[in-house]
Amino acid sequence: MISTLQQMSGNAVQKRILKNDFPRRDNTPNYPLKLPSDFGNLITKFMFRHNKKRPNFNELADYLKITDAYIDAVQSFDIEHCEFFFKQELTCLKITFVPWEKLAEECKQLRMKRFDLIFVLRKLVNSNARHKMKTFCLSDTKINLAGDWAKYLGNFFPLLTTLDLAFIKINQYEFQQMCAVFKNLKRLSLRRNGITSVNGVSKLKQLEVLDVSECAFSQKEDLSDIFDLEQLKVLKFTGAYYDLRNIELYVDNNRSAPKLAYIDFSSNAITRNTIEKIVKTHPRLQTFLLIGCVIDDIGNIEEVYKHIKFYLTTSLSHCFESIDFCCFKKEIDFSDMDDKLKDILEDIDNMLHFKYYEQSTENIVKSVEYICKANSVVKTLTANRFLTNCFYTLCLTPTRCQLFNHHQKQMIVHDLVVAHERAMRCIEPDGKDILYRVWSVLILEDVVESNCKYLGHVCRCAREIIANAELDLKCRICAITVLAIFIDKLKPTFFKIVTSGISLEEHLYRLLEVSSLTHLEYTYVSLLIRKLHQLNTSTCDEEKRNIVKKYMIWMDVFEEYRDLTMDSLIAILPSLGKCPQVYFRKKEYTLLYDWCATGNKMTKHSAISLLVHFFLTKMNAKELFLKRKRIRQLIDEVCRVMMNLDPEPFSFENALTKSNSVVVTQFIRWVMTILPRNLQKPGPK
Repeated sequence: MISTLQQMSGNAVQKRILKNDFPRRDNTPNYPLKLPSDFGNLITKFMFRHNKKRPNFNELADYLKITDAYIDAVQSFDIEHCEFFFKQELTCLKITFVPWEKLAEECKQLRMKRFDLIFVLRKLVNSNARHKMKTFCLSDTKINLAGDWAKYLGNFFPLLTTLDLAFIKINQYEFQQMCAVFKNLKRLSLRRNGITSVNGVSKLKQLEVLDVSECAFSQKEDLSDIFDLEQLKVLKFTGAYYDLRNIELYVDNNRSAPKLAYIDFSSNAITRNTIEKIVKTHPRLQTFLLIGCVIDDIGNIEEVYKHIKFYLTTSLSHCFESIDFCCFKKEIDFSDMDDKLKDILEDIDNMLHFKYYEQSTENIVKSVEYICKANSVVKTLTANRFLTNCFYTLCLTPTRCQLFNHHQKQMIVHDLVVAHERAMRCIEPDGKDILYRVWSVLILEDVVESNCKYLGHVCRCAREIIANAELDLKCRICAITVLAIFIDKLKPTFFKIVTSGISLEEHLYRLLEVSSLTHLEYTYVSLLIRKLHQLNTSTCDEEKRNIVKKYMIWMDVFEEYRDLTMDSLIAILPSLGKCPQVYFRKKEYTLLYDWCATGNKMTKHSAISLLVHFFLTKMNAKELFLKRKRIRQLIDEVCRVMMNLDPEPFSFENALTKSNSVVVTQFIRWVMTILPRNLQKPGPK
């Protein structure tokens, strides 16, 4: 009950913070509120957005208490942020993808050649939090640390249990210092940080997890201290790909840490013979990760060593097991989860694409479920691209689409939308390819008909694609197709979300200027314009006037083509009758009269229908009507087309007797009341 109330209060505060409505400025009391750690992460991410209306975080610190601080990809770090963190009792501090020059500038260290990490930490962490800090991460940060930083960091955080220095360049001397001062360390990540030997790591008597992935070693003695770690349970040694040397050096030691139960050799080149040697020298081994490994012949190794759980990517069923393990094995901290998922999804895509006919129908159908599981945790664009590739491969051929039921198709569409939104947030150029693939799949009939549950999200994504002029034209046309099909099926709330913020009509009119569009593409563009106009509830007179003006111009441009494009444009004409007459100027009326006289049958019918509407409801049209030349011939044409009369001398009395439409009858009588008598006589044949 208490946890539920905490969650509810946390959600309420979150909404108020994002609206810059916390703390309250009225008489409502603001009580200090301790937030869950995951919400603390959300707040710290929100702090660094480029938002002019963002809250005063220095003031906010008096009311919000967080324990985890996550400073990621910061471009706008300032002293206000330091003050916010300094007021918190932090136990976890993660700094990733932060340019050290920006940190140095804020801490007034611009003249320093090397970065004083401790100087910055004193700005971020108060004295009480220093002695409570359990986790510190300084990874993926381009930073040149000042000398003896390891020794000072150990004194600054004396009770630290987790240290992540992935991608931070350190030398062997600094590594030795680090091993000497962090007596309580249980988790250590040295991924791709340039060390060539781990000798000295045996001083970390409590170390349970060690990550030395993507490091280069030259002799077996460089790894010998690993086997003296009495508490070591997890060893990560990934990322050598086609280089066998690191694995061979490890095996050449012919030893094992006493409690080592989990080994991760993913993304390595490895042989079956090497795997068997490792298994024989590690009696306590329970889990062996070989995800994305290039293996010559795995054979029946799982049956031979049944006491060990192998995670492979050599078949679809193996890939499914590996996805489950990566997504739901909470006791293992996967800092490289996206790399693993990328390898798994790449192998799934290859098997579905190149070995499709070798896969069972059951496995092909099951792959949708597991790809969706991976989508729930994927973060990087690279993994995102392989994920969309898998969906694209599954749905590219209609025969494959028929394998899935409606629920599975809904899952596919939903996850493609999620992948699209993830790609839209990414500034890398690969995002364009993902968008094209997403919408190429969505227009397949088998998938489209099942997406009603996620219709609002799909249409919102489509409008973003249409408005992005940098994207490929084919991609934008695909989005227009989706939106043209579904926009009139949206609820009013979703329609408002889809159409607010950007002028879709403006972008669509620009697309009509593209000469390379096919007739069908022109049709979909004009169809979407028509639906937007029919559904538009905007009260902006200028906007509606622009719609009518541009639409009529394009009608005039395409009138000579007599094709599907013109037919689609003509179909919008009756809906223009709902517009106030002020939106129609003399030029638009002139076009309508010309279409009545010279247009094809469909153009005449539509133009006449609109004129009838204006004549019957907008009396100001009378003056414009009477000023037209050849007024008698025009009236003949109007009534003849409306009533499908033969081309014979026309009289209003004859038309009244043959009229079977109330609207036509009203129109004729109205014309007879306003026209001079000499114009009511029969015209020439």
